[in-house]
Amino acid sequence: MGQSTDQETFLNRIAQKLGRERRSGITPPEWPDHPYQNMTLPVTREDKIRHFIDNLAALDTRAEMISENEVAEKILDVIRRENVRSVVYQDDERLEQIGLGEGLQRAGVDTLKWSAEPDSKEQQLQNVEQADMGVTMADIGLAETGSVVLFNGGGRGRVTSLLPPIYVAFLEADRIVPRITQALKRIDEMAGAYRENGTPQLPSCINFITGPSRSADIEMDLSLGVHGPGKVYVFILDR
Repeated sequence: MGQSTDQETFLNRIAQKLGRERRSGITPPEWPDHPYQNMTLPVTREDKIRHFIDNLAALDTRAEMISENEVAEKILDVIRRENVRSVVYQDDERLEQIGLGEGLQRAGVDTLKWSAEPDSKEQQLQNVEQADMGVTMADIGLAETGSVVLFNGGGRGRVTSLLPPIYVAFLEADRIVPRITQALKRIDEMAGAYRENGTPQLPSCINFITGPSRSADIEMDLSLGVHGPGKVYVFILDR
């Protein structure tokens, strides 16, 4: 109640300074043109993938195009290379479909699947904080920046990509778009479907991840992994 009163006082003061009464019931304009949709030239699938991989390399991120049959071997390679002993992964059927479980089983590491059950959340958070590596499926890739976009919520908890020092993302090649405007258009379409008919497509959290965590002090001394994963791997699935 106090916060609401403060807000009303603030808005009333602005209206007074403008010399008019408070306005309400304003309908936002509907723009017929959307220039952002035409800000990229047509590019081929191969162009998008190449730009995506090149920009990831510039971010100190290992990126590689693989087939679905190679998933188990690739995840095993990362585990061995980074001396991983524990892995947390999202409760996402897509990870099961591509064979992640086989690779983890062959590696013999401790595994935790994130659960949406509220009763176990605190214990899960403690386990994720101690995990060496987190694994997710990404929903969109941005060729322009080398970013991966995650639609989080429920069993797809965002902590799996934020807390472990090593992060691995799998992304279908056809989900790579030229730039952020295409990703935002898709998110807007999901929001529109939710507003119109309540279709539960809108995620509770959307993360844009661009390479390892980066922090710089006042002397511009760059450090990786201070506030998130210090190493990132992205495997692009050629389906």
